[in-house]
Amino acid sequence: MREVLWVSRWFYPADTSLLIWLTLCAVLAFLAVVAGWVFKGLFKKVFAGIAVTLSGIGGFVCLGMTAAEIVVFEFSSPLSVAGYAALLVAFAGLIRQSRSERPLKRQCAASLGMAGVAFSYLFFYGGIPHILELPTKDLAGVEGVNVLGRPSGTLSVTEFADFECPPCAAQDRSMDRLWVTYSDRIRYSFRHFPKQRHPQAAPAALASQCAAEHGAFWETKRLLFSNQNRLGEILAHPELPTIPAGELERYAQCVQSRSAWPSVSKDRRWAEDLGLRVTPSIIIGNKLIQGVIGYPRLELIVRRELSDRNLSMPQRTAARSQSGCGSAAGVQACSE
Repeated sequence: MREVLWVSRWFYPADTSLLIWLTLCAVLAFLAVVAGWVFKGLFKKVFAGIAVTLSGIGGFVCLGMTAAEIVVFEFSSPLSVAGYAALLVAFAGLIRQSRSERPLKRQCAASLGMAGVAFSYLFFYGGIPHILELPTKDLAGVEGVNVLGRPSGTLSVTEFADFECPPCAAQDRSMDRLWVTYSDRIRYSFRHFPKQRHPQAAPAALASQCAAEHGAFWETKRLLFSNQNRLGEILAHPELPTIPAGELERYAQCVQSRSAWPSVSKDRRWAEDLGLRVTPSIIIGNKLIQGVIGYPRLELIVRRELSDRNLSMPQRTAARSQSGCGSAAGVQACSE
């Protein structure tokens, strides 16, 4: 896990993504190549030198990131490796163009297009997650009231999310998959972090906590994330399909009186006290990941943490063998 932390720190110098610096290198190198077409003599050589230097730095960084993706992140994101390889080719093309005596406009346009496609993927899907190591003393009581898993012999995984946040809905599918795969080795806690810019986030959090009072939190969480574009419509009704028929009146009273709001408010205070800025934010052991993370990388980090804590071997238990923690029937058997 130390190697993963080191790469993550290297990827965010001064809390700024390395991709931003790579983009700056690519843009300035391209401008230097174009300037070399315009000027002659000494100025042409100066701009060619700038283009070669910037492209060389960019290419070196891309080589380093390719190695990190393959060795440290175990090739968990093949498209990221392809993205860095494409950037490497683009930087090599800019070096060639800067040394040419005549403008190679088509090649330059091809390099720029290749870099644009690579950056588009890397920025939105393929970036290294921002991972911080939190002091263990700050995490005492980090779990909320919505917990799956056993209190001992498991790795703590706590997610702070917002029901109206699109990345959180995508992350929820990965978290469900993680629970199904590692339900005998992790303890998964979901905590609320509704953002003020999302008008339906707080009402959805309240509704889910009212549902939790009737043992229907996890089903309600899936319902709300699966119907994120219809939250207003769903929450306008005094009942939810996840609430047992005999409990609908009590559920409606809970929502109307906001009696479950203190639990949501406590979760949000925890997020603010930890200094969380974005949703989703996930704490695995004492490692904080801010922002959405794809399942292959998420699973890799969990495996590394389990190995570091000597929890990598499955713990066979009666509850899991009888019901299966990943199934709907097993949720109750695997929760407190």
